[in-house]
Amino acid sequence: MSPQPTSDVYIHIQNPSEIRRNVLESTKFLIQVLKKYEQLSETRTKKTEEIDKLKVILGDINTLFSQIKEDLPKVDPSLLPKKKKVVPVPPAPKKEVVVPKAAPVKKSQLDHLDDELSTIEEKLRRL
Repeated sequence: MSPQPTSDVYIHIQNPSEIRRNVLESTKFLIQVLKKYEQLSETRTKKTEEIDKLKVILGDINTLFSQIKEDLPKVDPSLLPKKKKVVPVPPAPKKEVVVPKAAPVKKSQLDHLDDELSTIEEKLRRL
């Protein structure tokens, strides 16, 4: 058996521009959802990285605290002087801590999605 040549079949579509517009709008929506998902994914990875850094810092603080406890002299609590009443001092205004921002990460996937979105929006404007 030899393969038979297939012929193309053409079907008339009513309102092709409306169908094209619907397809492009749904594609636009899909790209926006993918973009938000990428941002969420990046936020999650940054969060886990920061949590890991925090765990390391807390571990260092605990080791330093235990070293301080070991280095302090052992004193019998009965020999300590009695505490006097302390007049509360109003707290000093807190200084704003400036946290250096990390260098921007390459967002190739997001840039790609932005490009696709702008292309689809341009096609929608032309319709």
